Parts: sequence; C-alpha cells; structure tokens
Amino acid sequence: MKARFAIALALFAALSVGWFQANRTSFHPTTFQYDFVAFYCASAVAQEGADPYLTEPLRTCEHQNGHAFRAGSRLAVPAPVPGYDLAALAPLARLPFAWASALWLLLQIAAYALTIALLVRLTKCEPWIALAATILSDAYLSMLLGQLVPFAVLGVVAAAYGLRRERFELLGGGLALLALEPHLALPVYASVLIFVPRARIVLVGICAALIVASLAILGPAENLEYFTAVLPAHAASEIANQEQYSLTYLAHVVGANDALAVRLGEFSYLFMTALGIALGAALRKRTNDLAPLVLVPVAAAVFGGGFVHVQQFAVVIPFALWLASRSRERAPAISLALLAVPWGVFFALVPFAPLAALAVGFILHRLGRFSLRTALIAAGAALAILCYAEIFRPFAGPPPNYALLGTNDGATLAETSWRFLIESGFHLAVPLYVAMKLPSWFAIARVLIEGGRIAGWRATTSREFAQLPGASPQAGRT
Repeated sequence: MKARFAIALALFAALSVGWFQANRTSFHPTTFQYDFVAFYCASAVAQEGADPYLTEPLRTCEHQNGHAFRAGSRLAVPAPVPGYDLAALAPLARLPFAWASALWLLLQIAAYALTIALLVRLTKCEPWIALAATILSDAYLSMLLGQLVPFAVLGVVAAAYGLRRERFELLGGGLALLALEPHLALPVYASVLIFVPRARIVLVGICAALIVASLAILGPAENLEYFTAVLPAHAASEIANQEQYSLTYLAHVVGANDALAVRLGEFSYLFMTALGIALGAALRKRTNDLAPLVLVPVAAAVFGGGFVHVQQFAVVIPFALWLASRSRERAPAISLALLAVPWGVFFALVPFAPLAALAVGFILHRLGRFSLRTALIAAGAALAILCYAEIFRPFAGPPPNYALLGTNDGATLAETSWRFLIESGFHLAVPLYVAMKLPSWFAIARVLIEGGRIAGWRATTSREFAQLPGASPQAGRT
C-alpha cells in the first residue's frame, strides 16, 4: 500500500510540474507581495513623521519598491491598517525592501508551520489533512500577496488551543496576533470578554499595549483619522470590487445604492458576530470544550459583512476542521473540502490547479470517508471549474486603463485612486465572479448550520457527534 501511494504521489508530482510549465503564463510573479509593499511603505512613512494614509509620500515609496505598477500609473495602494500594525512592521520597514520582503516571507512560513502544528493538536486530525485544508488559502495565496492573514489564522488557533488548555500566555499571544486583522479580532475579543472572566485581564493588557503602540508610531490625529476617514473611505472604495465576498458587494450587484450597501454590510457584520458568539457559547456548553468560544465567532463574522476578501476565509478552516474531526456525518468534510480552495482567485490558482484538485479529493476520501472513485470525480470537477473560469475570464471585459489611475493631489487619501481602479476595471465579470464565490459561501453557511445542529439548536444524536479527546474538564466553570 505504501509503495502504491509513493508511486501515485510521484506520478502526481510529475504531472503537476508539467501542468505548471504549461500554464505558468497565468502566474504573474510581479504581483508577489503586492499588499506587503503597501504595509512596508506605510510603516516607513509613519516612522518619518508623515501621514501613512495619504497618497503622498506613500505612492512614491510604493513605486520605488513595488514591481506590479504599470508604466505611467499613478496608483497609490492604500494600507488601511491601524497604527499598531504599522508599529509591528516598523523593524522591517527600516530595512531595504528586498531584505524586508524576504524576512516577511520567512515569518509567514514560520507562522504557517506553527499553525499546522497547533491545528493538529487542537483537532486531532492527520497532519496531511491540516495541510490539504490550509495550504492554498492560508499559505499560497497569502504569501503571494504578502498578507497578514497567516498571522491572524495562527492567532485563532493559538488562542483556541490556549483557552482549552487554560494556558493564558498562549491565549494572550494568539489574541495579540489576531488583532493584526481588527475586524476578525473583535468578535473573538467580545466572546472571551463575556464568557471567560479569568481572561479579562489578558484582554485589558493587550488592548492597552495596542493603544500605546498606535500612539507611539502615529499621533492622535492620524489615529483618529484612521477610524473616522480611512475605514469609511476604504469600505466605499471596495463596494464594486468583484473580488469582494461581502454582503455590501452582493447588495451592490443586485442594485442597492452605495449607502444602503454599506449599511447592510455593517448590520450583517454585527448580526453574524452576535450569532457566532451565541453559537460558540452553545457549543462550549454542549462539548465541554472552550475552543469554540474562539473558533466560532471569527468564522461567523466573515459570512457577509462589509469587507471580506477570500484569503480571510482561512479563519473559518479551524472551526470547519474542528467540526469535521468530530462529526460522523460527511457534510462537514464536504464543507472543509470546498473551503480548502480559494475559488474566487481562480486566475492565480490555474498553475496550481492539480494541487487544488488533490486537496479536495484527499479531504473527501480521508476525512469524509468517500470512496476513491467519488473523491477522484470531485477532484476532476474542481480542476474543470478552475480551468473553465480562467478560460472564460479574458472575454469578461477589458482591463482598466492604468495610465489614468490616481490623482496628482498627494494630500488626498490613498483610497481616492484605489476606488478609481476598482470602478474602472474590477466589476466587469460580475456573473463569473459571483458564480465562483458560491462554493465558499455555501461551505461557510453549511459549517455554521452544522455547528448549530451540534450545539443542540437541532436534534443531534451521540452517533452523529464524538467529543474530541483533550477538551478541558474545566470548561463548564471557567
């Protein structure tokens, strides 16, 4: 059996290399760490005493260090992150960009490796299952873009595991990392604050440290500007972005005006946060495990909302894996297989489509206990969907005119040119992009429904659910 597996793996690797060589024109290495350029420059600008949220000098720094800007472009890529994020990046921003970029990638790899190690302990799943579920969304996509998400996912898993084991130093470290993505952190902070009295002092300490760090790198005026001007401007700039997974985008697609679309997204975020907190508490009570108090609120918060990109769906995977590792039903494994592939960025996945197909088939076969034939059919379907979407994409509409992007007024927010970019070229393939979001939306909805069923919101039998070894015996009284 091992020999057959080794032969099959070697054959798959050879075919994958050939596939990548045939499709590497779909892979654009100039976009590597596209978002990190903005984070790096914003931190550097802040350390020089300038406003990192304005077009200048942010744009000048980005065009000096970035590789994805077209000739003649005046685009400024915004960095809509709080001051403490810029403070955390300050040591890297003092280095030449090439060194900072390399170190950032190494930090992302280290964060991902720790995530896998803790995820295996948290869910008792096979390491290969954890890798298959996360390697595309949490690793490949975030590392390609230079995103903060791998640290946020590590924060979720570390906080959940630390809370279960009542290791509050691990809980605090996880919560601090999660704060790098504030809209992901707030639901977890609220849940821990309400249901874990012993952790409240940890939360107070973290929040105090974040405030001090923000004030240290930015003045009070820039911190106020972030909340009152930058966040609303960035939400408005992304309304029409076809790569958005938010309810705001969906409302825009069906014809809602911008103000209504934004309000619906905000309401959705608050509603799903409250639902996630309630479901996490119910699962804690039902399973005698504290981990859902962290895993569930953050998973619910990315369903709808006002600002959600596909890489942030990686924070749902720990909860999906937690469910799939316990349930004797096949539905959680199907949801996990769908979440393992960031379908909405199919254009970046085509060179690695065989890996996506392998992840889907492997999860269904090993975790969902589907037959090998069924798993292979599902893998083939995943490969076909990704290829079809990429083939259709060039006919969906013309690209934006990058020479027209931006503004000469350096005193405006960077979102000014970003909004022009989105509205001129990132809403031309609406049917295709909405269709490619459906697997992820369905998977998150199904995960939350399954969580509700396990929590007792619907009848559940002992045959359908198994408590995972390692749940804290103190969970009922913490």
